[in-house]
Amino acid sequence: MGNGSNPQHPQQDIMKKINFNDPATFEKLEHMAYENTLDYTDFPPAEYKYFDKLSQLGSIYRSGQLPKGLCKERKDAYLCDYRKDADKTRKNHEAEVGYQENIRRSDELRCEINSTRNHDVKLMLALRCIELMTGEEGFERRNLNE
Repeated sequence: MGNGSNPQHPQQDIMKKINFNDPATFEKLEHMAYENTLDYTDFPPAEYKYFDKLSQLGSIYRSGQLPKGLCKERKDAYLCDYRKDADKTRKNHEAEVGYQENIRRSDELRCEINSTRNHDVKLMLALRCIELMTGEEGFERRNLNE
């Protein structure tokens, strides 16, 4: 099992290879969901929600409960919601990566603070560390200029 495959959940192996940003792949997945032939159980939350709604919509259409035009409108609305959810997820991920980087950088600054004897340098490094930890851009500059 050194290749990272998981015999218990083969869908997870497939998930690592799915590019939801590829239009052709996404269209194929939409069609499969609509035809209720897509296993989306291991998809990320935004994708799971979208393809689940699409699968339900396909079932409703095939049962004759909804005309094609109304199905198209609902699909378009679901896609719009999905794009908002996916964008929000992407932005949250970018923020989390930024926070992690700031924590890493502030830890490096803490080591520098501990290793220097110059009080002015300690102050500058401490202010920079506070700026990183709070995300308040310009904190160091404003406080050094006062």
